[in-house]
Amino acid sequence: MISIGSIIGFQMLILLLVGTNILDFRDYDWLLPALLIQNLVQIVGLAVYAVRSLFSDITIKNGEKSRHHDSLE
Repeated sequence: MISIGSIIGFQMLILLLVGTNILDFRDYDWLLPALLIQNLVQIVGLAVYAVRSLFSDITIKNGEKSRHHDSLE
């Protein structure tokens, strides 16, 4: 939850600074790549979260087989 909060906070700060003309994409070469990398990390993180939550019932947990895995044998 802390990572999600920090990502949202960073986006809010950047949006505020660009919206009030304190930051400008033309003046800061690092700004646009930083935003693109952050969005890529969000996409990958969401994919990892979705895969883990969707397929959590077929993984082996605590050395025991899950119900779904037992029914396949």
